[in-house]
Amino acid sequence: MAMFRFLLEAHGHLAYFTVRDAGEGSMDVVFSPDMTALVERALDEIGHSVPLERMDAVPGTASSSAGAPAGPHAQALGEAGGEIVGKML
Repeated sequence: MAMFRFLLEAHGHLAYFTVRDAGEGSMDVVFSPDMTALVERALDEIGHSVPLERMDAVPGTASSSAGAPAGPHAQALGEAGGEIVGKML
């Protein structure tokens, strides 16, 4: 997770992340809704250096209440953006 943090910070502090479960490497990436496109691009670039997987939001979070797509690899972005749930592989 240290490498992910370093690479995320290198993209101008577009977002911050919080760890859900360090043992499985799951995290929430939180950002301003108007930065969604830049965060998406940054995560795509970071994914070349650090293997990442997008996950469904946990029920009750902002992302899940916005109708995120179903499935274990689904992107968990609400209509207004703001949070991506992911896991380091």
